[in-house]
Amino acid sequence: MLNKRKTTLILSLSLLFLMASCVYALEIGYPTMGGQQLGKQSTFPDYVKYIFNFAIAISGVIAFVVLIFNGFKYLTSAGETGAMNDAKNKITGAFIGIIMLLGSYLLLTTINPGLAILSLQPAAHLSGVCLIDTNNQEHCLAQDTDNLGFTPQSVKFLSGPDNLISVYQADETEVPNVGAGQTAGFSGNAISFLWRMPGVYLYPQVGFKGRPMYYSSSQSALGNFDNRANAIKFISPAGTKKCIILFDDFNFRGQAAFTSIDIENLGSGRGAGGRNYTTALGNNVLSSFKIFNCYEQSTSKITFYDSIDCKGNKYDATDPANPNLTQYEFSGVDTKVANNILSIEIEGGNSGVLLCSGINDTGKCQLFYRESSPCISSLGSYLYEFELSALTWVQKAQSYQIVPLSN
Repeated sequence: MLNKRKTTLILSLSLLFLMASCVYALEIGYPTMGGQQLGKQSTFPDYVKYIFNFAIAISGVIAFVVLIFNGFKYLTSAGETGAMNDAKNKITGAFIGIIMLLGSYLLLTTINPGLAILSLQPAAHLSGVCLIDTNNQEHCLAQDTDNLGFTPQSVKFLSGPDNLISVYQADETEVPNVGAGQTAGFSGNAISFLWRMPGVYLYPQVGFKGRPMYYSSSQSALGNFDNRANAIKFISPAGTKKCIILFDDFNFRGQAAFTSIDIENLGSGRGAGGRNYTTALGNNVLSSFKIFNCYEQSTSKITFYDSIDCKGNKYDATDPANPNLTQYEFSGVDTKVANNILSIEIEGGNSGVLLCSGINDTGKCQLFYRESSPCISSLGSYLYEFELSALTWVQKAQSYQIVPLSN
């Protein structure tokens, strides 16, 4: 029991010594051990190697002291058989310990000298950047940091532009990626990363300026970025082409605009993907958006009803000849249904319906799509206006568009 306690105490003291050396960076001088001198620039592997050599040296000293003490005890214990046997056993144990200690070291250095040299190499940074401080020391990072703790003077990109678009300084000034292994100027006490990932990038300034807000999917509300976007980019996953419907109100409502290309200025109008849409949302009015596959065809059967809960007179809104992003007006349709749509049924597929109060997707618009049930039992009051002459609320949808919504 006593030997176990001694062993635990020795290991604990060694660990505390190692931790203290790392924390205080050896503010006091330590003797050279195994040809190694610790200092302020010593790394963790240096500390481990120093302890290893120290343990060998101190073990040798202890074994030598045990030999001298028990040798003297053996010589002075003539006639005391118990004391002589005890001293003899300890001398034998000391010799065995020395032989094992030296033998293990010699074995390691004979097989491979590197096995006796403890070395922990830092992990290679394969992505992100390395910030270079005023002492030309590199600090490699791959995530946003609000307090660098040093003064950077330049940035070296480890990732190429296909993975990392740019980084931003503390004042949100963009530093574009100039290529893997290339260096650009950098200052400030913080860094943020703009990785190239599929999704939507909303910029606070025209011309894709300022630090953008990134979204990986459709958003019914933009939170603290509501009404702040002035430019938009979006990246489609490999092998796909994404389109987007922009709305100037939350929950996919309001004035709407379609695009499949980046927009440098949201207030300049629309004309995207060869489609004749020129609706301009204007600067700082974007509040929600919906992403969908541009060229996917709708496989849903869509029916309008003039009563809630998908009852009453109905009109089949699906045109098999034009299943993909085709715009419809309500002219020539059953006017009773067209002027009073109260519910929509979407059977099969994953399509949605964009209803607008004007033709060509103009005016007030709202996107409807199925959730748990095929029947959208009530459309709410957003597309209704109060008709003063009739003293009643009248549904004002004048056009609709079927949108395949699978992401």
